[in-house]
Amino acid sequence: DLRKKVFYHHAHNPNRVSVFNDHAIAPLTFDRNNILIFSDYLAKKLVFYSPGTNTATYSEEVILKNTNHQPSYIATIVADGRNNLWVCAWNNEVYHRDAATQVWYPIRHDDANPASISYPFFWDVLPARDGTVYVGGVYGLSVYRPTASFFKVLRAPVARPDQPITHIRAMVEDSVGYLWLVPNGPWEGLLRYDLKTGTARAFPLAGHGSPSVSLRSVFHLEFVGRELYLGTGQGITGFDPRSGQFRSVPGLPMGKENYVTWCHRDRRQTLWFSLGGQWLGQYDERTGRLTRHNPDSLFSNPAEKTPITAGAEDPSGTMWFATASGRLYRYDAGQARFTLHVPDPRQSPKVLQQSINALYADPSGKLWLATEGGGLLKFDPATNRFKAWMESDGLLQDVCRSILPDAQGRLWVGTYEGFTRFDPKSERIENPRMDYGQRENNFFYTSECALRDGRLVFADGNRLILIDPSRVNGRQRPLQPLISGITVFEKSRPLYQRNLPLTLSYRENFFTLDFSTLTPAPETPIEYAYRLGGYDDEWVLSPNRSFAPYTGVPGGQYTFAVKARYPNGSWSAPVTLAIRVEPPFWETAWFRTLAGLSLAGLIWGLSRQRERRLLREQGEKSDLRERIATSEMQALRAQMNPHFIYNSLNAIRLFVLQNDSDNAEMYLVKFARLMRLILDNSRQEAVALGSELDQLRLYLELEQLRFNHAFDFSIQSDPALSRQTVLVPPMIIQPFIENAILHGIAHKKTKGHITVALRPVGGHLECSVDDDGVGRQRASELKSKTVTSHQSVGLRVTADRLQLLSQRSGKVARVEVIDKTDEQGQPTGTRVVIELPLVNS
Repeated sequence: DLRKKVFYHHAHNPNRVSVFNDHAIAPLTFDRNNILIFSDYLAKKLVFYSPGTNTATYSEEVILKNTNHQPSYIATIVADGRNNLWVCAWNNEVYHRDAATQVWYPIRHDDANPASISYPFFWDVLPARDGTVYVGGVYGLSVYRPTASFFKVLRAPVARPDQPITHIRAMVEDSVGYLWLVPNGPWEGLLRYDLKTGTARAFPLAGHGSPSVSLRSVFHLEFVGRELYLGTGQGITGFDPRSGQFRSVPGLPMGKENYVTWCHRDRRQTLWFSLGGQWLGQYDERTGRLTRHNPDSLFSNPAEKTPITAGAEDPSGTMWFATASGRLYRYDAGQARFTLHVPDPRQSPKVLQQSINALYADPSGKLWLATEGGGLLKFDPATNRFKAWMESDGLLQDVCRSILPDAQGRLWVGTYEGFTRFDPKSERIENPRMDYGQRENNFFYTSECALRDGRLVFADGNRLILIDPSRVNGRQRPLQPLISGITVFEKSRPLYQRNLPLTLSYRENFFTLDFSTLTPAPETPIEYAYRLGGYDDEWVLSPNRSFAPYTGVPGGQYTFAVKARYPNGSWSAPVTLAIRVEPPFWETAWFRTLAGLSLAGLIWGLSRQRERRLLREQGEKSDLRERIATSEMQALRAQMNPHFIYNSLNAIRLFVLQNDSDNAEMYLVKFARLMRLILDNSRQEAVALGSELDQLRLYLELEQLRFNHAFDFSIQSDPALSRQTVLVPPMIIQPFIENAILHGIAHKKTKGHITVALRPVGGHLECSVDDDGVGRQRASELKSKTVTSHQSVGLRVTADRLQLLSQRSGKVARVEVIDKTDEQGQPTGTRVVIELPLVNS
């Protein structure tokens, strides 16, 4: 009793409260009806006590009635805004009681369902107004929405438990509904996967095929009649699902020079396939005749080969072929003639001719092309005209890797950052969000397949991503827009009381209003529209941003309103905020009256302004020093990049000339990722440790390629250092690695090794670059003998950056160079130790 300051309990119970006893009681909460709910450890029951009537009811749910069929103790009880109960038990079980039906049911974590609870234990629950429940548990915050996601993630089956697979190379569905997979790994064979039961059967090559058959590299699967054709690095291999036998297909060439990445049998019983990256193969199964076509040599250089990347058969039975040179060919079977179709360079808007990665012929006969940097293209044979959609039109990326139609006729265009869903009829573009733990900006799937039940399946590593297109946008709740804050001259302030008018001075008429919704991040984007009543004449559409900037707003009364919707959906009811911008003081009557009295204050204000100006000038000088250091860093990158880029691209070019497409693609992807990291990180003062390590690893791998693998390297990071939270200055270690390669390893006759190690020491971060090169003295001798010498601008700029970093942080930031020697005093390399402040985000 707070008024009397008296406790009541089982030993002091004058009112004879029915639930007082000496049992262990925990936890406890009040629901929305003022019912006290708690767990009685000794009685092994949940107790529901009404203080108004002094009555209690008891339940064995969760404690005795649970999925484990063993007594369980309660850890947390929470009642949400709708009076539903959320109960968590210490044996990692979560239960939910529906307030309307009073029915309990368990809530389980499901690896295959991204919409399930992240872990079956929580500490607290916070319900939101839109029905979403935020659950705080041992693995962070999770947002619980009872409805399922439009996609699920399955772990790909394995042929042998001791040989896990890294990714799926190809897949196709048969007429029964089985999914046939080709795993990557030492095991050679096929997997038949039943998506309904989750079971798989392995069909090994060993003992079931001729010695000439190899499945080391499989690029494509295609059913040809009852037989499954595999496009491999040795040609086309046939597989009989009934007998489980593999064979070479008679009449088709075999060998490494005849590798096949794509094949298709048309309605004329003609098999078309890519051949060795140089030819288009045509095999007539009725006559057994094999023809090699080289259409690029007919329309371009006679010595040019034709790398076929994809093919498609339109509804009329006409075959179309796409090439890596960006050319689209139509084949006239009656006249045995190819027709070339490429974008007209004079066309407006311009359509780029880029390498074609995928080709699809829709039911109307139009061709759709996924290109390498040219976006999504449509070709209409009736008008002989191309049309393009790119990032500027809403695509995730201009680099499109695949096209897969769904049952609704929409096209799923795959990129490295996810999928774009495109409606050919309305030309509407959507980018459904998919988050299942993949690395950011690295949605690297290896194969795809449209299932007979309307779902789509993609292979990402050793995971299968099942997408139900009919469920995209099917779970959208009404949106509740929210005006969350205002920024005035880059100073943010929250808005806690939106029912009160916001007053701004005339000096604060440059402001930005922030808004959002009370809905967790959906798989589809949210569009906004806003208007400042009294200033904007019309609603301003904001499809890609959640803020409204205003500049030079004159004094007066305004009402800001914002509304939200899903793409092409209905607008929500707008929320409003009253804003008053006060007029300048010189426009008021009292200012004119008191102008004379303000003279003294003006003089004082000018003196204060002079002081502020001096302080600002000092700050500008400090900023100038930082900009000078930044410009030197940028100059260093400008000096380093052309040489490094040229050598890297030249090495990749050699792979291309050697027809080594695997290494060319691998190093080209690494080079592109390194350039992207450098550009992204150069705009930041500090980056996450993981990003910096990824950049160093890519740089060393490309330098390995440049120096013909003249050295090995290793990157060691102390487990105590978090890759996500530890921050380091970008490009601070790379110059020392470059110096170790150019002046230490490059002069060594034997293979060298570079070790990059990071560890926390006291309150700072120690980064070391250790090489076993010729040492500084020998490098200087060799350097003096050369006509030109490399001025170590990178080391000088890095030293300046470390000095500036030390001045700004007040902590030690320095470099120490250690010459390593053996027992006889001979140089054995150099070790550079960089000491940085240990900073966490």
